[in-house]
Amino acid sequence: MRQPCRWIGALALTVLIAGAPDSFADYKKDIGFMALKAAHGSDIPDGSTIPLVTQTEAATLSDHDGDAQTSEIKVWMPNPGNPEFSGKEIFNRSGSLPYYSGHATGTGLNFYGKNRAITPGIKYVESYLADHWLGPGFLRSDSAYKPLHSASRVANHSWVASTGKNDSAVLRRIDWLVSTDEATQVVGPCRPGKPLLGSAFNTIAVGQATGENGQGAAAVDTIYSLGRTCPQLVAPRRTASAAAPVVASAAALLIDLGHGRPSLSTDPVSRIATNRNGDTVYNAERSEVIKAALMAGADRITNNSTPIDGRMVDITDYRAKADHQAANGLDRRYGAGQVNIEHSYQILAGGEQNSSEDQPATSGVIEPYGFDYDPAFGGEGGNNSSASYFFTVDTETRYLWAALVWNIDIDAGVGPYFVDTATLYDLDLSLYDVTEKGSPRLVASSTAQKDNTENLWVGLEKSRKYMIQVKSGAGQASFEWDYALAWRIGEQVE
Repeated sequence: MRQPCRWIGALALTVLIAGAPDSFADYKKDIGFMALKAAHGSDIPDGSTIPLVTQTEAATLSDHDGDAQTSEIKVWMPNPGNPEFSGKEIFNRSGSLPYYSGHATGTGLNFYGKNRAITPGIKYVESYLADHWLGPGFLRSDSAYKPLHSASRVANHSWVASTGKNDSAVLRRIDWLVSTDEATQVVGPCRPGKPLLGSAFNTIAVGQATGENGQGAAAVDTIYSLGRTCPQLVAPRRTASAAAPVVASAAALLIDLGHGRPSLSTDPVSRIATNRNGDTVYNAERSEVIKAALMAGADRITNNSTPIDGRMVDITDYRAKADHQAANGLDRRYGAGQVNIEHSYQILAGGEQNSSEDQPATSGVIEPYGFDYDPAFGGEGGNNSSASYFFTVDTETRYLWAALVWNIDIDAGVGPYFVDTATLYDLDLSLYDVTEKGSPRLVASSTAQKDNTENLWVGLEKSRKYMIQVKSGAGQASFEWDYALAWRIGEQVE
């Protein structure tokens, strides 16, 4: 059994919870799960094909029923004896004593609990003390070596922290892990002075639907800079600790869908990848695609049924004020909005639909729901530096939700040692009215320079033809990198 290990000493981990746990009676309705279940019944993936998920937790003091002899024991592991975890295996990766964390148990219930989570089929969970996971247990930020790897496809981190001196190395390592192993990392929102892990580029930072989510990414260095949009999503839960595993569970459901239906991945050049663990990863389950599908599927306006602290909490003023408007098309408080698994499922189930540049035979015509993963973009070596997608709005006024996501490029070098060279490419996302042939009219654009997502939420006119276009940012030198674009076209329900 591994023993608990403190690695830096200066690490200040904070759990993201306060007060009593919130009710889960209606949150599944509010995130679109009940509508998805009504439409698809038992065909909905439940996470049962996910080989392993990860849960990391900050240590808290055990009260162990008030036993004074154990009240100072630090605990971080979910209670495997909880009835909602029956039939599951929770692996003790950090050598926990047989005392358990109420915070970790509550987080686990939202992530993989039999009744509370939307992916009750998840069976195998690895449990880490967060600072052990950051250090020798997995990420190895205390050494010159690259992070370890595992079969885990989704991880939840319901805590925030700062190492005091090593934040830059930690952020680069987790971003490399996401990109290299296609291991989706769902993390807490940004908090002042605590850049871990919300200030990473490739993670999915999650906040509360109340909008109490900080003021963006913390300043770490010239690339991991101040004020980048954080969080990317919110969930209708009372705390960020409870919100993050709701999104982790949604990500697991989508990964299960993407892996179980290889036909959803249709890129003409590359449909699959193999990660360091030797696992096959289809385009529909890549980290960028999952993040884009969750963001494009999110609700910018909500009508929730579950009160939080005795009051109804809804998004009613998305990007209504200038100081709420992030440069990448998001709201600084809510990111892309409240997670809606029905919409995100529809996007992924719509299948990969390629740009006119990558598959001219289709002319880049897209359906109302779908995604594209482009494995080689940017203009270097003959690849394309623009990608075009076309659709027509017929008789009814519609809205477009679109999310363009690409990972920051961390060049970790060859061999066992980790090199932390980071390159952030600049991509733009635009919508044009192309009804008048030869005279495209710009309708909306998202052209941030410090973020790695661009987003559109815009009303569409009936009887018009449109083009969504991805382009290299102005002044961006040629490069070769991958991106994911996800979209939905439909009615705005208020």
